[in-house]
Amino acid sequence: MGRKVLLLVDESPNSEHAVKFFASSCSRKDDEVTLMHVVTGPRTDIHGAVAAYKTAKDSGVFLKLTSFLVENDVPETQIKSKSTVATSGVSTHSVCGAIKDYVETHPTDLIVMGSRGMSAIKQFITGLGGVSDYVVKHIPVAALVVHYPQMIKEVPENVVA
Repeated sequence: MGRKVLLLVDESPNSEHAVKFFASSCSRKDDEVTLMHVVTGPRTDIHGAVAAYKTAKDSGVFLKLTSFLVENDVPETQIKSKSTVATSGVSTHSVCGAIKDYVETHPTDLIVMGSRGMSAIKQFITGLGGVSDYVVKHIPVAALVVHYPQMIKEVPENVVA
């Protein structure tokens, strides 16, 4: 029996890169993969009109990422997709709550996600931690956080990493 892997996705290049990294580097043929997109509730624009939200299914993200997984030997029969609306508001906390609820009700061995790269200083100033920060610190499941290549800075030659 394979691992139960939760891939957290959205429409960002960070998310796409994380799925591609997982598929090409550490996926197994017997993994059961769930692509999960957490959509925050409806938003209002500057005129007070409620803006519709698009799920990953609506935008074609699930189809695109599923195709990539299949191309990298993850059987399509072992890939599920799930869009969840975070009902408690439009915030990082509501997204994290939806992820936590899913993990508490579905066996999960590994969570894979991209990182938007909020610096520790920005987190301190704004008082916000990112979703990846919350998952790593508060959800008792192995997590793989994949940084987008543009976020990785070169290490100067005189610095020992």
